[in-house]
Amino acid sequence: VHADGALYFSSAGNGGNLNDGTSGVWEGDFVHSGVLVSGGESLDFGGGEFAVTITEDAPFAFTLQWSEPNGASGVDYDLFLVDPTITTVLAASTTIQDGDDDPIEFISSSGFNDTGNRLIVTRSVGEADRFVHLNSIRGRLSIATEGQTYGHPAARGAIGVAATDARFPGGAGGVFDASDVVQAFSSDGPRRVFFEADGSPITPGDLSGTGGELRDKPDLTGGDCVDTATPGFSTFCGTSAAAPHLAAIAALLLEQGATPFAVNQALRGTAVDIEATGADRDSGVGIVLADAAAALLAGADCSDGIDNDGDGFVDFPSDPGCADTSVDLEDPQCQDGID
Repeated sequence: VHADGALYFSSAGNGGNLNDGTSGVWEGDFVHSGVLVSGGESLDFGGGEFAVTITEDAPFAFTLQWSEPNGASGVDYDLFLVDPTITTVLAASTTIQDGDDDPIEFISSSGFNDTGNRLIVTRSVGEADRFVHLNSIRGRLSIATEGQTYGHPAARGAIGVAATDARFPGGAGGVFDASDVVQAFSSDGPRRVFFEADGSPITPGDLSGTGGELRDKPDLTGGDCVDTATPGFSTFCGTSAAAPHLAAIAALLLEQGATPFAVNQALRGTAVDIEATGADRDSGVGIVLADAAAALLAGADCSDGIDNDGDGFVDFPSDPGCADTSVDLEDPQCQDGID
């Protein structure tokens, strides 16, 4: 879709983030804890801990994935759900991966309250170390990491969208400013990807946390908890609201005659920086402002006869502080804001 020239917006997810203490994911390189579980070598989650506690129930499922290609995994990992005392196995996912299987294990949590229970990740004895991603999908874990967002919003050409509450913006007059933050449930990044779509490795020989491609996700933040006319969504919260919110802004900008590339650059170039300074794993480059992006695309500061930046020059091309939108926003090789 992106290669065909379209703008593709996708929800970052509502799985939580490390900064807000809502992360339900653990990812990192497999390190053997030294403890054998059901004959397999168990993962060390840190400090020798081989069983991570579920501190908030997962409403759907627990999933385990690792850095092997889909349909061709020859490294066998397993996932166990045990009681708080680690004496009773409540559920297990032990699919054999022997060369023609997907690198995934799945345990349903639907209909069960697993708060207090524990998860254990194992591999067959002697299997290779791999980068592991354990996800409680909107649950929470006692030992957690960054890296909640995955799937469509993590695609190279996609615009992954985080969410911030539009009902209570920090700026005067109902305008977003640098004091705003993402929702506590908004999924954070980044996302490390190891394989191309055809299964070929991005970094042959390195399937660890130093390999693959680390993608800065999410890309942008949009307002959620907005009002809509759709029954049942009079207040629509979640990244599922933020993504179409930004897509609608982009559509309006396209209607004004801008190219998809120019719209993308304008949304990024005028976003309000929130959370950590600069692009960050929670908000991307910041909150999109529709009016600011529209003004940039219209080149308002370059044609209004006003010395907007106070440098003694008025309007492009004599004003070095005024961007030439016909160059910087339309030419993919000129993305630095400089003519």
